[in-house]
Amino acid sequence: MQPAASLLGLLRSSSPIVFGLGLGLVPLQADHNLTFGPTKDSSWSRSISRSSQLSGGNLEVWMNGQPVPAAFLPRLDLEFTDTIRVQCIDRYLEPGSGRPSALLRTIEQASHTGSGSMAASEGVEAQAWEYEADSPLVGDHLYFQWSEGDDEPRAQRVEGISLEPTAEEVPEGTLEDLDLRGLLPDSPVAIGAKWEAPAESLAALIWPCGNLDFEFSDEDARYQPRVRERELDGTIELTLVAVEDGLARIALRGELVETLVKQGDLSNVPIASGEATDTETSTIALEGALVWSIAAGLPVELDLTGAIDRELRTRKDDGQEGPPYESRLTFSGRLEIEMTVEDR
Repeated sequence: MQPAASLLGLLRSSSPIVFGLGLGLVPLQADHNLTFGPTKDSSWSRSISRSSQLSGGNLEVWMNGQPVPAAFLPRLDLEFTDTIRVQCIDRYLEPGSGRPSALLRTIEQASHTGSGSMAASEGVEAQAWEYEADSPLVGDHLYFQWSEGDDEPRAQRVEGISLEPTAEEVPEGTLEDLDLRGLLPDSPVAIGAKWEAPAESLAALIWPCGNLDFEFSDEDARYQPRVRERELDGTIELTLVAVEDGLARIALRGELVETLVKQGDLSNVPIASGEATDTETSTIALEGALVWSIAAGLPVELDLTGAIDRELRTRKDDGQEGPPYESRLTFSGRLEIEMTVEDR
């Protein structure tokens, strides 16, 4: 299969006549029914990669609500890389209508790795670090089941196809929808048609499978504090670009706003101490391509890239000794997300 991103570039540069004649595609005026519809007991292997690269470090600080003059602040030069990779097998025990009724997911691989560095003006020690973590869910089976009228599934950890529950609970915030059902149009569409979908439709890829409860060492946890809250806002515009051999090629673009609230760390701040909260807000200008199998009723490939502008605000929690403290750091960089799907 031709990579989605390179194919998207080819399609953008082609004329409607080429679509209709030169490539032997279906007629432009035909409507295509893009729906979720895997067969009962079918199994699909999904490989997901989400990576980001960021740099920057413009620093602003407020003490007692008053800005600290820039002349008293260090000049920071920070760089970060962060990658999450997940491989899982989804078995559709009961496909349902428009969404599964019962889905068994086996987590085969899940890793979270990254690195960073900080150079600074005189008086601030340079730093470099790496971190890595695996998920305790690797090898586990997650059973998602919907009842009539449910918007979200009930999730359990089970022994396998027997569906016998285990003693362990599914981590709060684990996400099911790797089918990308929320990206589909409400009715059949012709080539060139456009429609919109909420950013939340991509949540299980922006945060691969949601919370997989990665286990960091105490040292590494300084660089990857546990997320307290997640939110994803924005709108995605989709365009049906071509249909060939039962595969629909769909272009995606949109601006997403990702907000993460985490436990902050003031241990490296010489003028403040105590507990704090980090609020990380990323604006992502996302674009890419989705390949949807009309026969399988599932996505088979996704390739997304995006420019990131990130703001990190650290605020000392109320009710502690010492003056109020707040800081703001800004970064920019790139995000890449890939998913491939294969019939098992």
